[in-house]
Amino acid sequence: MVSTSPSKEDRSTGKWTEGDPARRAKWWYSTFHAVTAMIGAGVLSLPYAMAYLGWGPGIMVLALSWCMTLNTMWQMIQLHECVPGTRFDRYIDLGRHAFGPKLGPWIVLPQQLIVQVGCDIVYMVTGGKCLKKFMEMTCASCTPIRQSYWILIFGGIHFFLSQLPNFNSVAGVSLAAAVMSLSYSTIAWVGSLAHGQIDNVSYAYKSTSSADYMFRVFNALGEISFAFAGHAVVLEIQATIPSTPEKPSKIPMWKGALGAYFINAICYFPVALIGYWAFGQDVEDNVLTDLKRPAWLIASANLMVVVHVIGSYQVYAMPVFDMVERLVMKRFNFPPGIALRLVTRSAYVAFTLFAGVTFPFFGDLLGFFGGFGFAPTSYFLPCVMWLIIKKPKRFSTKWFINWSPIISGASQGSGEYFSRVGIGKPPIQAYLILDTGSDVNWVQCAPCADCYQQSDPIFEPASSASFSPLSCNTRQCRSLDVSECRNDTCLYEVSYGDGSYTVGDFVTETITLGSASVNNVAIGCGHNNEGLFVGAAGLLGLGGGSLSFPSQIDATSFSYCLVDRDSDSASTLEFNSTLPPNAVAAPLLRNHHLDTFYYVGLTGLSVGGELVSVPESAFQIDESGNGGVIVDSGTAITRLQTDVYNSLRDAFVKRTTDLPSTDGIALFDTCYDLSSRGNVEVPTVSFHFPDGKVLPLPAKNYLVPLDSEGTFCFAFAPTASSLSIIGNVQQQGTRVGYDLVNSLVGFVPDKC
Repeated sequence: MVSTSPSKEDRSTGKWTEGDPARRAKWWYSTFHAVTAMIGAGVLSLPYAMAYLGWGPGIMVLALSWCMTLNTMWQMIQLHECVPGTRFDRYIDLGRHAFGPKLGPWIVLPQQLIVQVGCDIVYMVTGGKCLKKFMEMTCASCTPIRQSYWILIFGGIHFFLSQLPNFNSVAGVSLAAAVMSLSYSTIAWVGSLAHGQIDNVSYAYKSTSSADYMFRVFNALGEISFAFAGHAVVLEIQATIPSTPEKPSKIPMWKGALGAYFINAICYFPVALIGYWAFGQDVEDNVLTDLKRPAWLIASANLMVVVHVIGSYQVYAMPVFDMVERLVMKRFNFPPGIALRLVTRSAYVAFTLFAGVTFPFFGDLLGFFGGFGFAPTSYFLPCVMWLIIKKPKRFSTKWFINWSPIISGASQGSGEYFSRVGIGKPPIQAYLILDTGSDVNWVQCAPCADCYQQSDPIFEPASSASFSPLSCNTRQCRSLDVSECRNDTCLYEVSYGDGSYTVGDFVTETITLGSASVNNVAIGCGHNNEGLFVGAAGLLGLGGGSLSFPSQIDATSFSYCLVDRDSDSASTLEFNSTLPPNAVAAPLLRNHHLDTFYYVGLTGLSVGGELVSVPESAFQIDESGNGGVIVDSGTAITRLQTDVYNSLRDAFVKRTTDLPSTDGIALFDTCYDLSSRGNVEVPTVSFHFPDGKVLPLPAKNYLVPLDSEGTFCFAFAPTASSLSIIGNVQQQGTRVGYDLVNSLVGFVPDKC
């Protein structure tokens, strides 16, 4: 049998061979390579992160991160030779083995590149910033030079160092960097200790509002993630160590990693705790900038940072060099050698140099690359690959240890659907949440008193020619449930059931959907917004009230189709289109006490063709306006009155006794372990409407996967409220149309 192991392929293909000099590293090489990769500029931001977390949470997060990443480092080292005779020398090679040759690169490569390229950009900024600080402290009378020029000087060094061929050739640079990291970390905490506490030091949370606090907490967590790195290059580092069946590479590599983590601990914890103790909430994002004296020592520390990030840049760049060079050799038949290195590596250095000069935001870059890069490569992906490859016994200690970080990372997902909408004139495109359960349209606006993070730029009213504030005596202002008046300008406030809210100016603006524009649409211009809006710029209200978008454009009907959550495709939001003849039509009911919601005339539920024993009154609106069933695109899981849910669940469980059950998760109390099943047949769940109309749901709309291990759960949930809600999971793959003239709701399956 011919081996396809990366360790057996010829060097001319860009792979490793056991006789290659690159395989002759000692265990202590891995120590200072790992120290250089781990202890970077992030250590100087740890006191800043503590200011947003506080003493208790901050210490806990630091300790947990240290333990969790040590465990995942051990996993990566073990997985390097998880197949006898094969060495997975690159993160992407292990990804292919774990997830498959097609899926693996798509899962691993983007995360790894975010870490490696992102770090090198950050190190460009850090190197230039510290060079500038060093010069200012050693030559106060010298003419100041802009930071961008110092970044260019720092980048020039790497045009030369990048020509060193492999990890072993940068061992001296990496060793110097490791020594410098230990040195400037020591200066940081010793200097903070000698400085002592500042006057009136405060350990209150470094925040001005609850929304700002939440954002800064996540930013602080990102900075801590940045500080616990090295996993993105650990396989490449281990690839430099020789390995035989008698002396596998995992033994010296783990020895080196333990040494690196010991050095990590004696650097991180004193800097974080003593720096925060000394400066409290007034600490800067680089604690060295808080230390003014003695000037020569602080200048030396900044120079040490420069030396360290020189080494760190090379450690993170080396796998990228390897990746790019292999690609160029394969695509263009470019021969390996000096010419190849000169072209590819110089181009990469130039790119990171340009990005560093263009985006010199040191503190914010740390949080961004920490959250989006190191979290997957250092916390989640090693656990996922370990579970796939090693297959530990379910519910064993190793199983739980590996699942806990995965669940914490996956729990940030969204249950919302979005539409791309143009705001203003000229239109600025932004993602808005589609919500049939609310009326007021709004977007986040500058200037922001308190705004959450969104994927698009914040809307600038000054950039729009059609922006016009509404006065207090207008019909739109009087239609608001909560409004105030300031200098004859209408102010709005909208609160949602999950505690989210938006507050700001009520204005008219031009809204563009596709190629169609509508002028003078009343929207909220939110300056104070908080909640789980998951990166959206705001919300498009599709409810039944007078301020909703359909009402303002006098739409006679509208429809949408919610594509499957695992689909990359998009669908349309249509207005003034008729229901097709094959639509399952149900009465659209109006509640005179509450005109926002779209109530549907639901009469019953069935499982496997048999009606569930539920009184029809459970779905009706009473005289006080309570009860009833609404269709809501902004709620994920269908919620039913507790008695109704229990009856539906029991009927489903009765017909699925052949399926192995497992423990419930969160709001799902009925789950199944289908990991050993290829094809599974389940009874059909259907909604029943007047005149014998029936809407059968596809199985994927009520039995949903909760993990990659084969756990599926019944996707309905109880509610203590008298109001039942048909959520968007049950609407997936179905075009839902609202005929506002004829008071009908139509459901057309498979029309996305």
